[in-house]
Amino acid sequence: MMQKLILLVLCLSLRGSAFHLPFSPSSLISTSVLSVLKDSSPETISDTSSSTPLGLNEALNDIKHDNNDNTHATVVQSNPEQYLSRGVDEDFANKSFKLDNYGPLVEIGNKKVNIFGAYTFLISLLTALPYYLGLTLTSTLSQNSLLSDPNHNIYDTVGKIWSNTWLALTLSTPLIVNKSTATSLPSTLKGRGCLIVANHASWLDIPVLCTAVEGPFKFIAKGELTKVPLIGQQLSGGDHILITREDRRSQLQTFKSALAYLNDGVPVMAFPEGQRSKTGRLEEFKPGAFSMAVKSKVPVLPITICNTHAVMPSDSFFPVQGGGGKLRVIVHDLVEYEEGRGEEELSMIVRRVIEGALPVEQRGE
Repeated sequence: MMQKLILLVLCLSLRGSAFHLPFSPSSLISTSVLSVLKDSSPETISDTSSSTPLGLNEALNDIKHDNNDNTHATVVQSNPEQYLSRGVDEDFANKSFKLDNYGPLVEIGNKKVNIFGAYTFLISLLTALPYYLGLTLTSTLSQNSLLSDPNHNIYDTVGKIWSNTWLALTLSTPLIVNKSTATSLPSTLKGRGCLIVANHASWLDIPVLCTAVEGPFKFIAKGELTKVPLIGQQLSGGDHILITREDRRSQLQTFKSALAYLNDGVPVMAFPEGQRSKTGRLEEFKPGAFSMAVKSKVPVLPITICNTHAVMPSDSFFPVQGGGGKLRVIVHDLVEYEEGRGEEELSMIVRRVIEGALPVEQRGE
């Protein structure tokens, strides 16, 4: 009942704020937010080191040696095609939606904002208040033990509502291919955990994933993102997996936290490229994240995200164009755990599945 009350308040707030601005934007989003986003938004909730996925490789090695796990395989025995739901026809796959000219724009540091970007910034301001109210109400009820929600999933529900609303108002609702797999995920898993992995080419990947995947899941995120208004409140309140890159103990704790969620039946989301692809092309996967799936013996859900790099490129603060007709999310079949299949083999299988559904200009070189 309490969860329904929160959702009702959030929806009513969104409805009321869609056409009016009854609050001071500066009270919710200051200029400091832009500086934080400038430094961190491209890698929002992703692996953060190009050389060390999730900053966990050394910690993973320690755990493997301590437990004498045999988590490596040298031969790919499975056929990736059996997991592939293509969802990208030939005409779509050969199109490029990148803009050669953004039109009139302003520059903030090395980032650009065009007219459409200014519009999306306004939408962000308009939706900030209901987002804030939903998170605050959730926090109040949680602190007073009025919600039976041990994993704080209601925070993720609030985030999903905001993501759907923001994408719709910015004309960027993605087409979800094989949506039945995503919507039936909770019932398919039957209480098991799941490692969700996707290619990463833009900040837009985050709300897009929240829209595409049914049910709650936990992101692996940089700890410094808790300083970002609203997003930080959702990450910390929702008990997402936060990592301090320079802290070895934090790296080890991140791995243990992810395993705990997976073993408790809570899906965990990671970007196995280790960083955002600035060109949009798929980069090599690092097997570190897949160690979590192998060790906890849970399936992997591969997801292909198309053209977010064209809608919100790496040199822009906000989207430079609407994503309607451009953004597609292909939800593939689960890659089930198989005894004896190690992290490297699993990584290669999943990468080939994700790449097989990408547009030509996003496929690895």
